[in-house]
Amino acid sequence: MKPVFLIEERTLEANGESIPLAVAVDPNQLLQLTLGITRATEQSSLDVVIHSSADGKEWSAKPIAEFPQKFYKGVSALLLDLSTFPGASFLQARWKLNRWGRGPLKATFGVYVFVDGLKP
Repeated sequence: MKPVFLIEERTLEANGESIPLAVAVDPNQLLQLTLGITRATEQSSLDVVIHSSADGKEWSAKPIAEFPQKFYKGVSALLLDLSTFPGASFLQARWKLNRWGRGPLKATFGVYVFVDGLKP
């Protein structure tokens, strides 16, 4: 099945969140979430978490998935079993940027996140 982007490739310069993505999964199916970083500002960090919702409006208080904190370009993936989160009909990515050190204190990351394993 073709992967679906939760975050289309873009440049992040501030904390934010993606638009909700509707998901329909088989209870026995795992989703693979892939985070790609195509550009990273030196002395910066990126945190990306995934929240779920039954209606696309009220979101889980805690993330249901979390990528390890990132500092450099690269690709990482994690598996998400939505059967452990009943009622999860929507996913949303949220990110936080941090910058330290000398020079401009604006973190910049080129990022994408896609989900594989969704039913068409």
